[in-house]
Amino acid sequence: MARKIQALLSKTSVMPLIASFKEETVLTRGQSVNRPTISDVTVGDYTALTDATRQDWTLTQELLTVDQSKIIRQDYDPVEVKQIEYDIPNDLVKRIAYRLRDQMDRKFLTEVDNAALSLDA
Repeated sequence: MARKIQALLSKTSVMPLIASFKEETVLTRGQSVNRPTISDVTVGDYTALTDATRQDWTLTQELLTVDQSKIIRQDYDPVEVKQIEYDIPNDLVKRIAYRLRDQMDRKFLTEVDNAALSLDA
């Protein structure tokens, strides 16, 4: 089932299209990675023969901690499945994949939205 679920996730999830997975091969549960990011620059107006305003930049550390595991456990009796014309195992694969996809995309996009917030006193 896992391969079928992964195949559906890779076809329908938004997150892999816009997220970076460059640390995926080295991170396992409980590990963290620190990515420094530099503050943004702004465009100013230029006036001839005047001093331009110098822009300061800051370095911020963004910490990603791999600390969550998800599970959807579904059991079915193969004997019961044989007696039903409906394809229960494939239906479960689709439902599990879509629930996992929704959870992952929601979590990722929430963090993207949080990154856009700028708060001060």
